[in-house]
Amino acid sequence: MTIGLSAVLVLCGLVAVNLVLTGGIIRKLREYERERAGHTDGWQPGLADGAKVPSFTAATTTGETVDEEILRDGVTLVGFFSTDCGSCLPKAPDFADTAASTPALAVVSAGRTAADDLRQALDAVGKVVVEAEGGPVATAFAVAAYPLFFLVGPDGAVLASGHELDPLRRLARA
Repeated sequence: MTIGLSAVLVLCGLVAVNLVLTGGIIRKLREYERERAGHTDGWQPGLADGAKVPSFTAATTTGETVDEEILRDGVTLVGFFSTDCGSCLPKAPDFADTAASTPALAVVSAGRTAADDLRQALDAVGKVVVEAEGGPVATAFAVAAYPLFFLVGPDGAVLASGHELDPLRRLARA
């Protein structure tokens, strides 16, 4: 009887130690994940609402030079897409449709794959910039995730931003 009781007590002790060690490992993995992703509390995937868009200069696919002044003509929708993003291509046609009624700028980050499919989906936008990852427009908007959409006011300040187009589309029409 005492041997059985001793075995149960030893097993309970081992389970308790295992729980403590597992909790420590989970905490360390979460810290590591935050550091690796560069995320901190309050992390933003791009410029925060209310922030002014810094200056940038880029060339569109038609050879036109665009800069931050393009954002001063009224409320402008700016969309960032990446060729390495699986959800970017499906959202491109909706962005192009919205661009028919709202001034817009589409920026395609050409990653490891060619930007042809995204360019074709965004042709109706009119102003499409294809740049390397970390290009001048993406840097100006501090883009850290794709797809990412911004609604920019005539004063060059971000009115709203997000990964979904519908809320921004409703704001642009209001």
